[in-house]
Amino acid sequence: MRSLLEDAAFIGALPGHLRPDAASQDRLPQVIAKLRAISAAGTVATGVVEDTSAIEAPTANKPSPSVTPRLAAPGLGEPHHRFVRSSNLLTAWYHEASRTLTIEFRNRRLYAYAAVPPELYRGLTGAYSAGRYFNLWIKRGYRAKRLR
Repeated sequence: MRSLLEDAAFIGALPGHLRPDAASQDRLPQVIAKLRAISAAGTVATGVVEDTSAIEAPTANKPSPSVTPRLAAPGLGEPHHRFVRSSNLLTAWYHEASRTLTIEFRNRRLYAYAAVPPELYRGLTGAYSAGRYFNLWIKRGYRAKRLR
C-alpha cells in the first residue's frame, strides 16, 4: 500500500475515480487520509512501520506524468494531456476561459465540447480508463462540434 501512496501516478489518478462534481472531488484529501489509515492498520498486523505523512493530494492543474510533447493541432497550441493508455482518445486540450474541452481521437477526428467544467477535465485526465470516463461523463452530456 505504501508504494502506491508514494507513486505520483497513483495519487494523480485518484480524482478520475471520483465523481466529477465539486463535492466529490473535494473529498480527495479524505480518501487519501483513509488510504493512509488502511496502510497504517496493516503495519500493526505486520509490525512494519511506514511513514506516509509526506504524501500530498494532487493540486489542480498539476501536469500529469503522462504528458509528452507532440505536434500541436492547428490553432490549439500544445496539448494539455496525451492519453497513453487509451485505445480511443489521443490528446486533450482544455481552455479554462471558454470552458471548452477539445479532444483528438486516435482516428484523428477532433471535437470541441462546450461548457465543460474544469473538474471533468481533471477527472478525464486522471481516470484509469479515459475512454470509459469520456463515455460516462462527457460524450452525451455536452454539445460537441466536429473540427476535423
